[in-house]
Amino acid sequence: MSGAAATWRAALLVTALLLAVQELSAQSIRFGIKGGVPVSSYFEGINTGGPGGTLLVEPAIRRYTAGLSLELRTESGFGAEIDAMYKRAHYALSAGGFGSGELVQETSDTAFNSWDFPMLLKYRFGSTVSPFATGGFALRHIGPARQRGTETIRNLITGTTTVTTIDTADPPELAKRNYAGVVVGGGIEIGVARMRFLPEFRYTRWITKDPGANFDQLRLNPHQTEFLLGLMF
Repeated sequence: MSGAAATWRAALLVTALLLAVQELSAQSIRFGIKGGVPVSSYFEGINTGGPGGTLLVEPAIRRYTAGLSLELRTESGFGAEIDAMYKRAHYALSAGGFGSGELVQETSDTAFNSWDFPMLLKYRFGSTVSPFATGGFALRHIGPARQRGTETIRNLITGTTTVTTIDTADPPELAKRNYAGVVVGGGIEIGVARMRFLPEFRYTRWITKDPGANFDQLRLNPHQTEFLLGLMF
């Protein structure tokens, strides 16, 4: 029995290798560009107030994304895709509080670069006009940031006021810079000569964590929906 089992395993391995070779011989690699319009906001806003102070974070609406795409495809309709998508994000912060005889007020604006790296499996239905479905996961990295503003401290006992300029590349609200998510999507691929146009709707569910009462980080919107248009060569 053990010899028969080993023979079957060897046969299955050889069959799998032959199928892989056949697939590789029929595959092609395509490069392209991709851009689009995010439908959802990048952040969830924060607006709180209480005895300890107030905090208001307002995300700016910059609804665009653009990047590069690499696709490995086969004649059978299966394929794989990896993208590098760029976004520019921005938020305005206003915070105030009172303690130890001091009144503190901070206002700032922050802008930063954000990169998404979706890694997807794809299946196409058809040839010239091909509906397709995709699924996989994505990584997000929040890159260089710049926060500028002022912090004003007024001492109610001495009557003095101190104004400090804020100019930092490490905003405390951006304590978390890397995220992971699950991606699903679908669209239509239209072939014209060697070019392919790909209108696509894509949804990403980001794995986020509630920052809690300390608000030591911004809360990423866990639901990202966007309409994309790709051009592959």
